[in-house]
Amino acid sequence: MMNSWYWKHMEYFPYGHETTKDDINNLLAILLHAITDQLTSMTSTGVYSTNELERMLNVARHMKNSPPSDHTVCSVARMLNVFAHTRFLTYHGERAARLNSDESVHGSNRHTRTLLIKTLGPVLWNAPSVHLRALEKIWVDSTMAHQPWALFIERLKSEWQEFILYSTVILNANGAFLAIPSVDTGPDQRTAAQVASYISIVASVGSILAGLLLVRQYRVKPKDTVEEAAAYLHAKDHPRLGVETLAIVYSLPYALLVWAMVSFLTAFSFQCFITKDRPAIYVTSVGWFIVGFFIVWCIYFCWDENPLSWRHKFTNLLKHQWENAREKNPEWVKRLVDALASVSIKTWIPGGSRERGAAASLAAGTTVTDERGSERELEAQTQQHTHEMTEV
Repeated sequence: MMNSWYWKHMEYFPYGHETTKDDINNLLAILLHAITDQLTSMTSTGVYSTNELERMLNVARHMKNSPPSDHTVCSVARMLNVFAHTRFLTYHGERAARLNSDESVHGSNRHTRTLLIKTLGPVLWNAPSVHLRALEKIWVDSTMAHQPWALFIERLKSEWQEFILYSTVILNANGAFLAIPSVDTGPDQRTAAQVASYISIVASVGSILAGLLLVRQYRVKPKDTVEEAAAYLHAKDHPRLGVETLAIVYSLPYALLVWAMVSFLTAFSFQCFITKDRPAIYVTSVGWFIVGFFIVWCIYFCWDENPLSWRHKFTNLLKHQWENAREKNPEWVKRLVDALASVSIKTWIPGGSRERGAAASLAAGTTVTDERGSERELEAQTQQHTHEMTEV
C-alpha cells in the first residue's frame, strides 16, 4: 500500500522529481507480464484488456527514449500506481494471494442461497442462478476488475435487445392468433385458447418493458469506470441477499419471454385438441410428442451440470437407493429385473402369432401339438410370471 501511495504522490506532485531508467524498465516488464497474463488466463487479475495494455506498452517505450520531464514523471507514476494498487488488492507476496480474479482470499465466495432465489429460480426458469454465478465471479471480496464487468454488461445488453425482438414477434403472433374466427367465439364468452393467449400477450409486454428499462439504464448510466461499477455493485449488495435481487432483475426479460412462448403454445394446443376431428387430433398429438421429446432431451443434455442443482441431486439419490437395494437384497433385485423383462417380451410379442408362440413353447421345453395347445402353454406361462411378480 505504501508503494501505491508513493507513486500517487509522484503523480500529483511530479515537479522536481525524476524517473530513472530502472523505473521505466520496471513498468515495461509489468506491462509485458500483464499482457501475457491476459492472453494465457481467462481469470486474470489484471484491470486492463490486452488492447489497452498494448497501447500503454507503446507509450512506455516512447517515454523511455524521450528526455526527462514532469509530464513523463506523472505518466510513469500513474501507471505504476495502478499496478501497485492492484497488487495490494490481490495480496501480492502474501501466503493467501489471489491468483485468479474469481477466487476469494477468505475461502468460498459463493453466497448462501436464500429462500427468495430458491423460490423464484424455478419460476424464472433458473435464469437468476446463472446471472448470480456470473456476478459472484465478478464481485469478489467487495472488489472487482472493470474488464470482466464491461464484458458481462455488453453481453447482457445484447441479450436484452434480442429478447425484446423475440417478444415483439410473439406479441404479433398472438394478435394474429386471436384474429382467427374459430378462436373468437363471441364477446360474451372466452375460450381456454383465448385466455392462454391473453397471458402470453401480458408476458410479452412485460418482457419488452423490462428489456427496454434495463437497456436504457445501462446506456444512460453505463458505469464506464471501475469506481462507478464498484459503487453500483456495493449499493446493490444486500447484507443477507447479496446480489440475488440484481440477478433476478437481470433475468426478467428472458423469463417473461419463455412464459410468453409457453402460454402461446398452450393456447395453440387448446385450439388443436378441442375439436371433433379425431384424425387431426391424432396427427397433432404425434407431432407434439416428437417435438416435446426432443425439447426435453435438449434441456437434459444442455442443462448446466451444477453439483448443487436439483437434477444432479435427484439423479444421485436414485443411484444411491438402487445401489443400496442391490447390496441389501440382490436376489429381490434380480427377480424384479427378470419379471420386468418377461413382461416386456410378452407385451411386444403378438399373442395370435402361431410361429412365435410355438418358438416360445419350444424354448420353454414344451411340445407344441396344435394351436390350442400352444395357447394353453402361453396362458400357463403368463400366470406363472404374474405369480412371480406378485411375490416380488
